Amino acid sequence: MDASLGNLFARSALDTAAHSTKPPRYKCGISKACPEKHFAFKMASGAANVVGPKICLEDNVLMSGVKNNVGRGINVALANGKTGEVLDTKYFDMWGGDVAPFIEFLKAI
Repeated sequence: MDASLGNLFARSALDTAAHSTKPPRYKCGISKACPEKHFAFKMASGAANVVGPKICLEDNVLMSGVKNNVGRGINVALANGKTGEVLDTKYFDMWGGDVAPFIEFLKAI
């Protein structure tokens, strides 16, 4: 009886592994695939000064705390709308800093 009981458990473990399915993974961790000729992107806000914001485009993390290229204020990733090529990434401190650099950045686009 022990042998058949062991087989029962062995089969149920194999059946569970065979039938378990992972949800599909889409670019940048979004919930569904983007239509053809569209770019996948995700922006996530930070949490106070503990977790920085994160910007992802086509499964490439452009800005994050890990890359050390984010800061307080407005974080901007500039990309070519036709090719998806990243042109620039910057952050602008709109709270305690000067707004002139941000205005100049926008004028240059």
